[in-house]
This record gives sequence, C-alpha cells and structure tokens, in this order.
Amino acid sequence: MSGMRWCVTHGWSVALLVGLGLLVAGGCGKSSSTTDGTNPVAASPTPPSQTGPASEKQAEPTLEEITSDPQKCVAAFLEAIRQGDDERILQLYTEKARAEAATLGEHFAPKGSDTARYEVGKVEYLDERSARVVAVWTDLNENGQYQSDEALWMVRKEPKGWRVAAMAVKVFDGDEYLFLDFEDLNRTRAMLEEFRQEQLRRLAETASRASEPPQQR
Repeated sequence: MSGMRWCVTHGWSVALLVGLGLLVAGGCGKSSSTTDGTNPVAASPTPPSQTGPASEKQAEPTLEEITSDPQKCVAAFLEAIRQGDDERILQLYTEKARAEAATLGEHFAPKGSDTARYEVGKVEYLDERSARVVAVWTDLNENGQYQSDEALWMVRKEPKGWRVAAMAVKVFDGDEYLFLDFEDLNRTRAMLEEFRQEQLRRLAETASRASEPPQQR
C-alpha cells in the first residue's frame, strides 16, 4: 500500500521536537514488570557476505518465523524502521492497524537510518495474546552524538503471528507515558498535537525565565 508516511528522524525524542505534519514520534519508556527467560535481540543490520550456490540455500526467514514471538516481532519492526521498509512495516501491523492505514492513506513510517542500532529487551505478557516489549533505539542526534531512547511496544498475537499495535513513550521527565495507537491514527494525531502544544508552552516558559533579571527569578 502506498500513502503518506509519518516520518521520524534521528531518535525518538529528537523527532518529538520537530512538530507534526508528516511525522509521528516516540521517546523513552520503561515497563513496570517484565518476565525473564528471553535474551535481548540486538540489531544485525549488515548480513554476512556470501557467494556461490550456498547463499541460494539460505532463504530469508518467513513472515511467520519473524513474528513467532513478541521479541522477534518487535525486532523485525525496528529493522524495517531502520531500513525505511514501508511494506514490511505494514506487514507487521495488526490487522486493525493495517486497515486504519489503508483507510486514511497514511501510516507510521520513520525515516530509515544507516547509523541506527536497536536492542530488544524483556517481555511483559499481559495475557496469552498480548504483550509489551521494551526496546532501545540508538542513533545520532542533532549534535552528531549517539543517543539512546527507550520505547515500550504493544504487540498482539493474531492468527498469522505477533503484530505491532501501538507504542508508549515518555516525553517529559516524571510525566505519564504518551500512548501512540497505530489502530487509531486520528486519536494519535490529536495526542501528538496536544504534546506539541505542551512542548511549545514549556519552551516559552523556559525562555521567559531565562530572560528575567536574577532578582526576579
């Protein structure tokens, strides 16, 4: 499906400062409780080089294989983000999220980045068919320095495997998470606009305090 891409550049939290328009954004978050027994899945953006007939025998994993558990699903989604692969991003959405994207002609599709790396952490199972997965995204920020941001990904088990439904991000220190629902993009757009307005208010307040004489602060 083709359509408008809500783009994110260089890191979740940096993207939040850019504004709305053609983007959706993230930040940092942390789940309250997690389950052990699964190892972190790190990015491996550069596959080993192979030549000759042997490479033809090593077929890429199927969609069912890369969505066989919550961690693999999120890792595949983040790799699609890193590569800017719209088609794969849409494949990894829940059925409802794909329908929403098709209806509105737009979807969450961050800008690909060759410098980005990610690590998928532990899983918090809410029930047999839904889970939250912590993941850390690392990329260059606006100052050319590597910055790591954490997000909480909501996934759901569907007939053909686990799929991404939403993400939760923490945009201000000490504040509650901002929930970005890919299954309800209108709601997500409204929440992002509220965030943008709050961001502008805080920036203006900070600038106002900085301009006050020391005795008035």
